[in-house]
Amino acid sequence: MTLALMLACVLLVNVVMAGLFSLVALWAD
Repeated sequence: MTLALMLACVLLVNVVMAGLFSLVALWAD
């Protein structure tokens, strides 16, 4: 349970970071 929750948090953070990075890349272009 805890491991699955931790994995879900890591994936969520990964998606958010990827979204922010693409947003900044588009804005900086």
